[in-house]
Amino acid sequence: MVETNELTRKLRTLLHPRAALIVYAEENDNHSTDDDGYFIEVRDIDENGTMGEGRPVTAEFMNELVRGYSERHSATPYGRIPSNLLWCDPRKGSEKYIWYNPPQKRMMFFHDILKIESAEYNLPGVIYEAGENRLNVYAYTDVELTDNSDLFAAPFFNVTVFCLQRLLKRKFSRIISAPDRLWV
Repeated sequence: MVETNELTRKLRTLLHPRAALIVYAEENDNHSTDDDGYFIEVRDIDENGTMGEGRPVTAEFMNELVRGYSERHSATPYGRIPSNLLWCDPRKGSEKYIWYNPPQKRMMFFHDILKIESAEYNLPGVIYEAGENRLNVYAYTDVELTDNSDLFAAPFFNVTVFCLQRLLKRKFSRIISAPDRLWV
């Protein structure tokens, strides 16, 4: 059987338990982080699934565990945040980024076959939504992008099927308030 992608391969990989962390707390514990009412132990698990004897967990062990897990599973972007970035969700499996370019005059180049002059053209504002395996491109006509800006299909033939009779019209605020439900 052919593996379709890395996620499928990872899901089909059989994992075996090797250790268990067990946290003990006082019976009346209210999960306050200020008290020392916790005891944590680690127990090795053999190939038959049987737990061995418990050993107290040290602060160094926990710090190393958290550091190793964080480094492998962190997708937090870092560095300067661009002023035109509207939305950033770097969580693994939920990655989504939304940014925009304001309306501007820009040099556009076309192949001779298209019989469109290569020249400077006025472009509307453009919003890009990148997530998982797709890129959605939308246009807005307001001078400045606001929560109430209407969105339209971008006038770029290579990223959308653009038709003047069937403009896609949505409010910009819907992108920010519910980005996962808007583009279904």
